[in-house]
Amino acid sequence: EFAGGIETHDVQSNGVSESLLLVWAGKELVDYNDDGNPDLNNTILWVYGYENPDEDGIMDVQTMFMMLNQSYDNNSNGHYEDVKDVIAAYKVTDNNSDGRPEKKDAVFAVVQKWDRNDDGEFDSESAVGTVFLWTDQDGDGVPEYQKALFYFAHQFDNNSNGHFEVKHQLIAGYSVEDPDSDGIENKVFAVHYGVGGYDTNDDGGEDYNNSFAYVLELVDADGDGNMESKHAVFAHESKWDNNTDGVFEAVNQFIAGYSANDHDDDGNLDDESFFFIVNRTTDSNDDGNPEHSVFAIMATYREYDDEGDVSYARNVLHRTVAFDNNSNGNYEIIRAIVLGHEGFNGTPNGTGFDWEEEHVLILFDHKKDTDDDGVVDDHKFIKIEF
Repeated sequence: EFAGGIETHDVQSNGVSESLLLVWAGKELVDYNDDGNPDLNNTILWVYGYENPDEDGIMDVQTMFMMLNQSYDNNSNGHYEDVKDVIAAYKVTDNNSDGRPEKKDAVFAVVQKWDRNDDGEFDSESAVGTVFLWTDQDGDGVPEYQKALFYFAHQFDNNSNGHFEVKHQLIAGYSVEDPDSDGIENKVFAVHYGVGGYDTNDDGGEDYNNSFAYVLELVDADGDGNMESKHAVFAHESKWDNNTDGVFEAVNQFIAGYSANDHDDDGNLDDESFFFIVNRTTDSNDDGNPEHSVFAIMATYREYDDEGDVSYARNVLHRTVAFDNNSNGNYEIIRAIVLGHEGFNGTPNGTGFDWEEEHVLILFDHKKDTDDDGVVDDHKFIKIEF
């Protein structure tokens, strides 16, 4: 079954349409083995339109939308083993009718489900989607702005009991800006995120989760090819809940970042910094109170003179370890150490730097709550500077 229609507008009654709208829809049932049960079910909707108000034959706006559903029942038992839904759309805008569009937008998405053992329950599902935006306001063919987003998800239910043992998701996107349209990007931004969840014992609860994220930004404001700033951050987390009660017995977290700046835009870095952070907790008896935790951070910062030599540097290393042996929420032992270094006008010596002036700081902090009453009984603090 198919049906369609078309609508046009000729405001000036000169036989040239200023706008058009075309709609077409259909449904197709195919019974390959002629048993009365469709093996293939196709449903489609398609829409197309344009606007050409100046009647020059160059469309100022064009749009398209398409929606499709395909379902397969290979053994004709009424259970679809493969179901697919597709959506696609785009819009192209050329306001000055010079044949060079100022904007292009597009969307595409697919959702698909599989019932591989044909029991009426989908055991695998997948989704993919993309959005793309493109802008060229001056119509010179060099876009001032580009943006895109991508999404992917997939999950598996291997025994078709309604519990997905594996779930994956991924999101990625970017943005590029070239406002002066000279072909040199003034700003680039990108993000990437992914997460995976696992139910290894198939009880409906997630016993392992793994995720990460990455962000990048590059800035060249004047478009001379030298980046005035660069920034990047990466993060990762892993969590274990072995008995799937919602309380994670172990959590590992990691974050790292980098930043660099060329403030005077002479091609030489003026400063840069790097850091990473680690956090770990262990709750072996699964009561929600970690018995052991570790937190550590390292950070480095440097400034450079016009010749590219290090004029100033600062480094910090911090580590804290805590113990709650009876897991009552009170840490009986907390140990912390901080190492700091500051240097001025460094000269490379092959393995490090020789400094005209430098300072070192060492801190050691030890706290002990022997009777576990929440009050520190023994506190040692040591500070060394030279």
